[in-house]
Amino acid sequence: MGSVEAPANPPCDAALMQELVGNLAQYLEHFAYFGTFFLLFLCGIALPMPEEPILIAAGYVAWKSIAVAGSHPVNVWVLMACALCGVMLGDLTIYSVGKRHGDWIFRFWILRRVFPERRLERARRLFAGHGAKVVFLGRFMAGVRLVVFFTAGMLGVRIGTFFLFDVLAALLTVPISIYAGYHFGSDIDDALAFAGRSHRIVIAIALTLVAAAVLAKYLIGRRHALREVAAAGPPSGVSLSRPPETAPSGSSPRGGPGPSCRRMR
Repeated sequence: MGSVEAPANPPCDAALMQELVGNLAQYLEHFAYFGTFFLLFLCGIALPMPEEPILIAAGYVAWKSIAVAGSHPVNVWVLMACALCGVMLGDLTIYSVGKRHGDWIFRFWILRRVFPERRLERARRLFAGHGAKVVFLGRFMAGVRLVVFFTAGMLGVRIGTFFLFDVLAALLTVPISIYAGYHFGSDIDDALAFAGRSHRIVIAIALTLVAAAVLAKYLIGRRHALREVAAAGPPSGVSLSRPPETAPSGSSPRGGPGPSCRRMR
């Protein structure tokens, strides 16, 4: 009952993921809270392992502690809190390294070749205008997450902004994977499928929210610019008043007949 079930002929990637989840679960059974925290912290500081199998294994351990008699009880809510703390501490560590040592690290010639000054300047402009949105989306991109957070620290994103948008994104993903392992229990294949579908939905929602925020910022800025132009008035030396009307030839300014008409009479 406590073993991880797998399909008869799983695909290669799925089989490797199931084996990884099973191995992690064996470790987390002995150190559920601290082990979850520590492994996710290591993932944040460049351990070459995705967060998802750790979170699913943690949820599975919480399920097993209830389903199997004699197991040490694991509170799934405390487990989620430990997972969030590990994730955030890892992210803040990379951010701090970028903030304190980013300029020194980028002096290495190989990094200068990969990230020349023009690319860094574009990154500075991007983070200056959309730093919070980049941090928020970066949490969903496992392959570039470390680079995004390092660059956010190096280019001066405020730590309050970084923490707020990083924790908001983590709250959308971390509980989902733990819940998948907790809900499906030994059906790891179903847990992985559920977590994958849920993460895709969350990423689509996040992209929609960011796009809406960018559009709203553009429209608000455009409206303010138009108001400033209207309040400033016309440019100096330009008059918007109508020019005086000139009377047609043969008529007086008041509209009566001119002198030539009177002589003809």
